[in-house]
Amino acid sequence: MDTTSADGSAPRRPNARGQGERLRDEIIDAAVAMLEELADDEALSLRAVARAVSVSPTSVYLYFPDRDALVLAVMQRCHQEMLKTADEAQAAGADPAAQLRAHILAQAAWAQDHPGLYKVMHESKVSRRPGMPFKEVLLARTTAEVQRCMDAGLAPAGDAATVALDLRVAVLGCCRYGSTSPPSPGRRLPSRPNGSSPSWWACRQTDRAAAVPRSPSCSSLRQERAKEHSMSKVIVVQFVSLDGVTHDPDGNEGSPQGGWAFRYGPEAVTGDPFRLGKLLDTGALLLGRRTWQFFTKVWPGREDPFSARMNAMPKLVASRSLEHADEWQNSSVLRGDLAAQVRERKQEQDIIVMGSASVTRTLIASDLVDEYRLMVFPVVLGEGTHLFPEGTRPASLALVSAEPQGPAVRLIFRKAE
Repeated sequence: MDTTSADGSAPRRPNARGQGERLRDEIIDAAVAMLEELADDEALSLRAVARAVSVSPTSVYLYFPDRDALVLAVMQRCHQEMLKTADEAQAAGADPAAQLRAHILAQAAWAQDHPGLYKVMHESKVSRRPGMPFKEVLLARTTAEVQRCMDAGLAPAGDAATVALDLRVAVLGCCRYGSTSPPSPGRRLPSRPNGSSPSWWACRQTDRAAAVPRSPSCSSLRQERAKEHSMSKVIVVQFVSLDGVTHDPDGNEGSPQGGWAFRYGPEAVTGDPFRLGKLLDTGALLLGRRTWQFFTKVWPGREDPFSARMNAMPKLVASRSLEHADEWQNSSVLRGDLAAQVRERKQEQDIIVMGSASVTRTLIASDLVDEYRLMVFPVVLGEGTHLFPEGTRPASLALVSAEPQGPAVRLIFRKAE
């Protein structure tokens, strides 16, 4: 195992034979602490986690092939911790109703003590995956507790599973309300008459937890991140060879080595390989004429989720010869000074440049590119159009993340501060 420190400090001492799982636990520990502060799974960087544990990113990849796998491990640990907290609180309950109350209060208190982690557990991309049995354990336990209350005559008879789900939704709502809009000290939710539903009772009980404000560190970090994202960016996304060639990755131009990015299978080239996410819904696509004309043969008519988002995006086509852009919905032609028009459009939304070598060179020359998202493939082509040709103006960049995507590696760079 590679134990070289990621930040150049003294190497980390290797674990003793048979104790390799200790490093895995330390990686999860670091990710837990970072996600508590970030409250956003997509902001987590495996390189930053490696730095926190004083190992190389390669060592992290031995245990977690990508960021989602690490986030999933964090979620599993958090669920286990919540179960343990609930079990300890329930042990003191004198009857089924008291045990249910203790369970709910313990869960709400944990959520308010860990607002960032709670948000990741319930709102992250990973949390929406199907087939995670550990997520159903809390609901199953709540269902059993509600049933015991019904059997003891402490709650009206009914469908325990439905009541438990109602209760869970109420608890989630109150915990999220408390973590985004903490009420003033002493404020209480209004009371309801006897016989009100268990879900309303949960809202009343979680009022105690909702009154706990977020930690200053988490709040200030979110404010900083909100400020960072308030400024739109120009983002260049490219398939690129190991020697920096971007020419004809799909073989559309018929060059001798064309199609090199598609020889490694679909994992690195299909879906949303550049992790654009919400940018597909809020940004605009900027393309050169030839790239746009190729895309008009690829995307219109497709109905999968990624294609639907691509088709719905505004498309800006940089061209001196194109008269109209009717072949692909939401397309318009940009004429005149490209750099000036991009500066103006950037005030409104993020701009994503795909392929389009001549457009990319113009933006680089005008110092308008804020971020590069590159899918680097394990191939040396030796010739062809380079992302940064000879004569490109020097620039300092900061590495944001480096993650494997099938046989390729996705690198994200931003302008250095």
